[in-house]
Amino acid sequence: IGSITRRQEFARLGREGRRRRHGCLWVAALVSEEAGGVRVAYALPRKAGTAVERNLVRRRCRAALAPLEPPIPAGWYLIGLTRPARDISWRDICTDLPPALAVPEIAVVTRQSGRLQRGMLGAVRWYRNLAPGRPSPCRFFPSCSEYAEEAIETHGPWRGG
Repeated sequence: IGSITRRQEFARLGREGRRRRHGCLWVAALVSEEAGGVRVAYALPRKAGTAVERNLVRRRCRAALAPLEPPIPAGWYLIGLTRPARDISWRDICTDLPPALAVPEIAVVTRQSGRLQRGMLGAVRWYRNLAPGRPSPCRFFPSCSEYAEEAIETHGPWRGG
């Protein structure tokens, strides 16, 4: 299991990746053979706890990733916390990580992408990229526009829009 180090990989993961939240963890994933294996990064802000607590969670996540069966598909994965690091135990990580990594299942689009769906997705993506150099003013992760994009991709323009 490698790590994500290049800015382009993070940008692509943010643009095309699918997010899923389960228990104490959230995962943004982009399944692709271009990654050259499994590449993982961790988003653990200072708000999550002290450096010691955040590093402990990082080590526990790495240890929990190794023995997963079936193995994780090749791609880029960003793992983050939904609550403070001091409140997360080894058992929490072991039980919440496999379901959170099931992101590729929801990323598969079963419907034919029509003009209306492409137009709606384009509008949502345009709205999200209005201020590319500045941080998002939204305090929620994932944002409402990311939820809208996922709903349109998964359920089509009529039910998802």
